[in-house]
Amino acid sequence: MFAAVWFCFGEDTVTFAKRAEQNYREARQTFQNNTNETEASWRFGRACFDWADFAKNDGRRESIANEGIAACRQIIARDPKSAPGHYYLAMNLGQLAQTKTLGALRIVEEMEREFKAVRD
Repeated sequence: MFAAVWFCFGEDTVTFAKRAEQNYREARQTFQNNTNETEASWRFGRACFDWADFAKNDGRRESIANEGIAACRQIIARDPKSAPGHYYLAMNLGQLAQTKTLGALRIVEEMEREFKAVRD
């Protein structure tokens, strides 16, 4: 998603990756300073999803996705109807599922539930 948006502006993959990493670092710092702020949490979840797209291996992708998952679960615990919380939880679950083989099915089912929560 992130890469697709910047592709429209003529940026290359290296530039996308640098921008995603910078956004991740900034969003992480903001989140760490404001862990109870919903907007900081979902923005960090979004940044995790974007940055995980550029992970060089499954271990790194999993680590980044798990950070986003944790942030989004915090949002949902405070506000069960938070559309951005459910949406970015589902997106980060998708990143995590990419690192799994047979275990991905359970994750995909949870992803589907989260996307349905956004819709509802």
